[in-house]
Amino acid sequence: MKIAFFSDVYYPYTSGVVTSIINFSKKLNDRGHKVCLFTSEYDENNTNPSPKLEVYRLKSTSAFSNYPGFKTVSPLSFIKCFKAIKKIKPDIIHVHTPTALGWFAYFCGKILKIPVVNTYHTLLGDIGQCVSILKYCKPSTIEKLISFYTRFYYNKSQVIISPSQPIKNYLQSIGIKKPINIVSNGVNFNTFKKIDTQKTAGIKFIHVGRLSFEKNVDVILKSFKKALCSLPSSKLIIVGSGPDELKLKNLAKSLKIDNSIDFVGRLENNLLYKVYSNADIFITASTIETEGIVLLEAMSCGLCVIGVDKLAIPYIIKHNENGLIAQPFCHNEIAKHMVTLGLDKNLRDAFSLESLKKVKQFNLDFSIKKIENSYMQAIKIYSPSLGFDTVKRISKID
Repeated sequence: MKIAFFSDVYYPYTSGVVTSIINFSKKLNDRGHKVCLFTSEYDENNTNPSPKLEVYRLKSTSAFSNYPGFKTVSPLSFIKCFKAIKKIKPDIIHVHTPTALGWFAYFCGKILKIPVVNTYHTLLGDIGQCVSILKYCKPSTIEKLISFYTRFYYNKSQVIISPSQPIKNYLQSIGIKKPINIVSNGVNFNTFKKIDTQKTAGIKFIHVGRLSFEKNVDVILKSFKKALCSLPSSKLIIVGSGPDELKLKNLAKSLKIDNSIDFVGRLENNLLYKVYSNADIFITASTIETEGIVLLEAMSCGLCVIGVDKLAIPYIIKHNENGLIAQPFCHNEIAKHMVTLGLDKNLRDAFSLESLKKVKQFNLDFSIKKIENSYMQAIKIYSPSLGFDTVKRISKID
């Protein structure tokens, strides 16, 4: 099957969307499919960490976003993109970002008679203020506009993919009528696995992710300051980069906890799993996770986890089973959970074993099969006559 991915974001940009595209494209190619990607061009680095993925870099712009480092494909590139799509003749179009590029993907699908699948990766309501034309709107107005846009945009798809049940529930609640399939972003157990390491004294907390406002890393720093009173020898490891990196480093200094924090920057997967395994507890304060790939990675490396009660986080972290859940932005409760796990090795070990058990259901291989089924479903919905040959080709792949 020939699959065309459309996404404004890709490497070197850091996000769960990028991770998902890399993981899925590698697995789909390994299973005999041919995947290409239409994405933004970045000035500093246009390398491709997925060698078999054919990447078409298109002229991009930051004119429509207030978010530092985020670019969207320029409409001026659409003619070039259309010519390439017409030549490739994909069996399916899979869109990962609901921007002008997504609308152009619908256009390609309609003109060239190709079914379109969309993945709802990002909770649009919580990042609405990053859209240039919305920055002067009231929060209530933004919420209404985002709900309308989400409903109008995603109902154009043949099939919608949701990373988790809570997100499917949300989409249905705002009026999405098209089929919604739950497909986890998954985790590659060949890459992320628990290994034995020689740990130094002191509890090591770890946070992995983009350093930007919506991830609430400042909440982790403030909570960690409180936890240090009971865990004076503990360390907090921050893995990732992003627009708020300098701001967070300055916050650590102002809180006088910078000597207990290591900002290690962005790490590739061949190093990241070792850093996970060398830590004791994973922590996130993010309130926008549609699933949380880094949570799955941490769990597959045997870590107990701390998160907040919002969206998909409690879907992954089961309170008092493989981790602890706090209320969003509650520094005292998050700090309390850090201390509880930091002081109780037996509890950490029990949660660690449970993490390893629970994460098995998020095997990337399971997700790939669900993705294939979603593609087949979209083809059948779009045109049963077009679906026979494609379904036949897929059925030959194990």
